[in-house]
Amino acid sequence: MASKDLKKGHVSLHLLSDTDNQTANETLIKILAEKATRKILLLLQEKPKTISEISKESKFSANLIYSKIRVLENLNLLYVSGNDINKDWKKKFHYQSKIKSFDLRFENGKIDLKIIYNKIAQKKKNTEKM
Repeated sequence: MASKDLKKGHVSLHLLSDTDNQTANETLIKILAEKATRKILLLLQEKPKTISEISKESKFSANLIYSKIRVLENLNLLYVSGNDINKDWKKKFHYQSKIKSFDLRFENGKIDLKIIYNKIAQKKKNTEKM
């Protein structure tokens, strides 16, 4: 079960005895623990980038970046901030991280994962509500 605190800009996820919730939360923690995922989120915090730019800067393959981007987009941890068309008439999307950081705590038998959103994502959330 997730509880949101928009004023503080974070989401808390608590592992419950319910197997489905526990599995979903463990999956999210596992994804955030991956080296490639953390590198992508770091590269996308300040400025939007394309998959090829991320690949070049991270030294990870474009295929790996693409698959991680899809996962992060489905988890609502990044968004498409724009796009352009290259010289071969292919559309290139620019991605940006919605999160600034995350904090994982284990206390009283529960795991608390707090996601701190970056300023750009908070502005985007407020715009989407209008």
